[in-house]
Amino acid sequence: MTIDQLKVEADDVQPCVKKLSVEIPQSVLSEEYDKAFEKIRKGASVHGFRKGKVPKEILKKLYADSVLWEVGQKLIGGGFEQAVKDNNLRPYGDPSIENVNLKPGEPVSFTATIELFPDVTLPDIGAWEFERKVEAVDDEAVDAPSKAFLEEHAELVPVDGRPAQEGDYVTLNMRGTVDGAEAEQLTGKNRDVIVTCNKDNVLAGFHEEIVGMANGEQKKFKTTLSKNFPAPELAEKEVEFDVEITAIREKQVPELNDDFLKANTEYKSVEEMRTKVRKNLEENASYLADEAVRRQIIDRLIKEADFALPPKMIEEYAKMHESRVKSRAGQSGVELEKTPDFDQEKFSESCREIGEKEAREEIIIGEIAEKEKIIPEKKEVEKIYSEYMRILENRNIEPDEMRKRAYTLSVNEVMRQAVFKFLMSQAQIKDTISERRKSNAPDTDSS
Repeated sequence: MTIDQLKVEADDVQPCVKKLSVEIPQSVLSEEYDKAFEKIRKGASVHGFRKGKVPKEILKKLYADSVLWEVGQKLIGGGFEQAVKDNNLRPYGDPSIENVNLKPGEPVSFTATIELFPDVTLPDIGAWEFERKVEAVDDEAVDAPSKAFLEEHAELVPVDGRPAQEGDYVTLNMRGTVDGAEAEQLTGKNRDVIVTCNKDNVLAGFHEEIVGMANGEQKKFKTTLSKNFPAPELAEKEVEFDVEITAIREKQVPELNDDFLKANTEYKSVEEMRTKVRKNLEENASYLADEAVRRQIIDRLIKEADFALPPKMIEEYAKMHESRVKSRAGQSGVELEKTPDFDQEKFSESCREIGEKEAREEIIIGEIAEKEKIIPEKKEVEKIYSEYMRILENRNIEPDEMRKRAYTLSVNEVMRQAVFKFLMSQAQIKDTISERRKSNAPDTDSS
């Protein structure tokens, strides 16, 4: 509805928060009030009067308060919407309506405190320079998946004619004593051990003694346990062991060839597999390089585009981040509040900082999408819709709500990617090839 002669005063409360003082003429209230009673009169049934013929005075005695409230709600809602539109405001969330004056024969007035999306001026990124580092895909990286696949198909076969050596799978009976007392952790029958003599193994001394023993051989020896032994009461203790080997096996890894791949995979040749693996790795490296540049662009925009945020938005994004963190912890069986050294105040402050950054990112992406008239492509939305449906189907959500959420998430994701693509087309980006990062984490095994 359009309200003639609507009076509005807009005052700043704080950045992104305004207070609207709205007044609706008494003539508008009277007109809407009469319309409401006329509508009631046509259908009202009152004892002693024919339907539709009840005098207005009688109806007012019966329904005056309820009709005034109903008309008032309609006028307040319409007045607020018109005030927002006339003042070119962009509300964030619902308003807080106060100081309502709703009396027959008087203008309708109220105040509405409203939080607003900020006005954002984004810098020109055309001169910004970024380095897009693409990690090189070498032969070692290409071979890694096939090596892991071969390990999955490896077999343990009995060893004949030689003693135990590094890397063997040994089954043994063992008894360990400390100061003459049997150590339960170091005693047992038919224990399986992977012989591992490197210094990171807390039982390296024990394993060194196993090397060279034959199947069926029994041996007594002493060794000192590592200071990092899991049972603190045994750390750095001298242990006397009585060990008998009952089996020695070695791992046999199948040969990587065309026949093996045809029998166990969808590939027809080693060359076909290596080509596909290399392509996938190169595509992933390119994607990660893009993501790193996008993050740099967004972070710089967040830093340089100085604007306020509606307080409610900061709180909502902080709560959403807190919920995600607690949900991820819960999925791992961890209750954050019960973890050692958990500080609720520091945790809340961290969530607030991260939530505010995420809110700023969403505002920036929205501003760019609107300014550049970026519209998510239907085909791209459909591509990821099924994936979001799969993610949501394990949650306790009604089907209609689940489809709605999946669609909203899909549209938002496609929009984000489109905005990122636009940003990368505007900035100055230089491609470089970096060496593949390799893990130096040591292998650790213990009995």
